[in-house]
Amino acid sequence: MDERLLIAFAAGLIRCQAGSAVFSMGSNTEIKRNWPVPRYIWQLPGGSLSLARDQFTAPISGSSSQALAEDSTLVGVAAVTLLELKTHEGELRKHFQMPQRGRRQHGAKAITLTACEKWLRQEFRKDSRHLRRKDDFMEDALAKYKGSLTKRGFFSVWRKVTMEADHKKRREGGRPEGT
Repeated sequence: MDERLLIAFAAGLIRCQAGSAVFSMGSNTEIKRNWPVPRYIWQLPGGSLSLARDQFTAPISGSSSQALAEDSTLVGVAAVTLLELKTHEGELRKHFQMPQRGRRQHGAKAITLTACEKWLRQEFRKDSRHLRRKDDFMEDALAKYKGSLTKRGFFSVWRKVTMEADHKKRREGGRPEGT
């Protein structure tokens, strides 16, 4: 995985920022915080990426000087160490074809939310005069789906169902005129 990630960084497919970039110049060191890592750093010969240690190290030799000519920051630098690597998560997931976080619900949770939506629509039809409040529906739903539905889940279902044309007035809150 380290090698694949290094190739993706070098190709510019995934952006990365170093929490700390340490530039060694003989006995002196310079540290830059939150340094956006340029592509050519990943292409340095002898560079080593370790996800386990969360760092990248590379010696800078005379053969690297052509790649570094565009960056005056690295003039006279003998080695680079990047620590606390932060990647662009969206690009990382896209490159490695990983599912996006929080987008899909699986198993019992999805079934519960679907069942709660159906139940809430039926309850709305029964309460055509809008006499029950949102809190009443929530109380009943949490009791009906005890252990598998949370308040947050109920609010998600409420938003989804009240966005439908038939139930938009419920989203406004309060009782309809004349009740």
